[in-house]
Amino acid sequence: MRSRITCVARGVNGILTAVRAGLGIAVFARSLLSSDIVELPASTGLPALPALDLVLLPNPRAPEQPAAALTSAILSSGVPLKPEPSS
Repeated sequence: MRSRITCVARGVNGILTAVRAGLGIAVFARSLLSSDIVELPASTGLPALPALDLVLLPNPRAPEQPAAALTSAILSSGVPLKPEPSS
């Protein structure tokens, strides 16, 4: 399946606007989906998304406490940091 980049934006709002305008599809967290954006079903034949790593990189010139609090909340959430391998 061929694909191409049709829109590049610095923030998620720009991508959401492009998707809403029908310029293409995008990968978002389900928490960003609103009633006017739908999740495509597996029957569309799109390839499965690979696992990805997210990294928190705090601004070295910003106060440390907010990033430390976020890190603590993530680590104490009980959500596994790495998914269990599927069998």
